Amino acid sequence: IKKCSKTKKAISQNTNNKEKSMKTQEIMKKIQETKTNETLNMKEEEIIEENQEQEGKQENI
Repeated sequence: IKKCSKTKKAISQNTNNKEKSMKTQEIMKKIQETKTNETLNMKEEEIIEENQEQEGKQENI
């Protein structure tokens, strides 16, 4: 009887670990997506600034 409960405990622990692992992977994926989006937004802002600078230079000519 004791062996059976130990096995059940081990199985439930294993299941919990898998669920935690999957949640961790989801969180890491979301963090990566957020970082990618932030990088894209920063690049977009840089491009807009560069375009504005170029327009300013053209007006001076």
